[in-house]
Formats: sequence, C-alpha cells, structure tokens
Amino acid sequence: YFMTYNCGPDGNHSIMLRTANHPAGPWSAAVPIFSASEADFLVHRGDSVGGPDDQTGTDGDIYGPYLVPEWFNDTADGKIEIVYTLSSWLPYQVHLMRTTLEPQR
Repeated sequence: YFMTYNCGPDGNHSIMLRTANHPAGPWSAAVPIFSASEADFLVHRGDSVGGPDDQTGTDGDIYGPYLVPEWFNDTADGKIEIVYTLSSWLPYQVHLMRTTLEPQR
C-alpha cells in the first residue's frame, strides 16, 4: 500500500510517501518524493511576471498528490514507477507526475 500527502511549513511543502504491507500499517517512515523547491517549472515565483493569475511577490505552491494505481508499473530492473496527480497554486493546474522508486533491500 502507498500513501502520499503534502507536508511542510512556510511554503516549503514536499510530497511525502509512506508504504505498508497492510492498510492498517505499520507504515514506513515518510520519504519526500517531490519538493516545492523543485517546482519552479510548475509554479510562479515571487519575482516572476506571468499571466492573469500571477500575484507579484507571491510564490506558488504544490499540494494534493492523488495516486493513480492503475498506471503503476514494475520496471525490468526491479523498481516501481508510481503515478499521481499534483495540484499547483499560482497557477491553478493539475499535473500528472511519475516517480520511480527503488525498493529497500
């Protein structure tokens, strides 16, 4: 089982992942799989000049990672690709994301 959520203070949100063998847990420690600091290609930054939703001096942010398990994939080299939606603010958009995980051995 996989669980994703956004977490972090002061606009430094990260998308976190936890895994478990059963829905009731125990759940793994949280692992960041995407950070707002990596989201420059998705959101406006305070010094950007953009379209009608740009608010000068305000940074955009990321949230709402919803898993799409139907599109998960096991790779030939033993890794797992997970797919999830990711919402952004400034601008309001929904993005389709893919993250490749390497299982702990």
